[in-house]
Amino acid sequence: MHDLYDEEIDSGEDQPVIVVGSLNKKQLGISSDVVRVHEIIRRKGKSWKRGQKIKVLKGACPGCHKSNVFATLEYILLEGFQGDAGGEARPLSLPDEDGCILAVDDGVASFDCRGSLSLPISVIDSGKCLAVESSEWLFQLEKQRQKAPSTIDILSERHCLELEVDGALPVDAPVYAGQVPPKEIVAVVRPASFVSSSASKNLDQKYIIKDNFASKNLDQKYIIKDNLELSMEVKLMDGTKDTKHIYSKCVTPSSRNGFHGLYIFPLGCKFPQLFQKAGVYTFTVFLVSNT
Repeated sequence: MHDLYDEEIDSGEDQPVIVVGSLNKKQLGISSDVVRVHEIIRRKGKSWKRGQKIKVLKGACPGCHKSNVFATLEYILLEGFQGDAGGEARPLSLPDEDGCILAVDDGVASFDCRGSLSLPISVIDSGKCLAVESSEWLFQLEKQRQKAPSTIDILSERHCLELEVDGALPVDAPVYAGQVPPKEIVAVVRPASFVSSSASKNLDQKYIIKDNFASKNLDQKYIIKDNLELSMEVKLMDGTKDTKHIYSKCVTPSSRNGFHGLYIFPLGCKFPQLFQKAGVYTFTVFLVSNT
């Protein structure tokens, strides 16, 4: 039986692409300068193939210490011409474009694992890598969607007081020309699970997305981070033909009173004469990603 497993690991079930050199051996967990890249392999009588949805159990390998990781199997790597095998899988939270890439240019193959998770063959053999049914995968997709950034919210005066911030736009009452603007305005990015009508009146961190939008399930080295900023623009329509641009600012997320993911715009402290003219003031806030 052991010989049968050795035969399975040495061959794969499709024609391999041979990659020589140009490998990040440390990240791939290999020692050879040559790998055979397969899309299908058979282990213990069961086939594993590219595109298959899998669940890697908590603690099975580096990158899965905190919880189970749901992923899409991308490639099987066979080290050398007779050697150990492993797989590359793209975690559910990782965008398609950040997964591994197999490229062939003028007959020369290259492989870059990028943000994908490297799985030793022992993870499959030990039963710590499981095939996932479509219903379970769809359930995990919905959970991921609920955590994804959905809307930008300007915090109310009540929430600003909780943060000890002299802020909040005066949206519930008329604003008169010459009125002193708030010193700061605080914006947050809300996940899709946030529903303002049913949310608590107090701030809740689970409804404020921090600066890192990637999954918390993975170790930091498997997380691709975005350097995120929010940008605010203020324009004035004062009855004349032209709309006047009077303020713009980009800020990065910060923390205040134990809450993270706060985008604090210095408004009144930088522009105390903001509401000097009568008219309609438009505040536009949008997300900027500097990857």
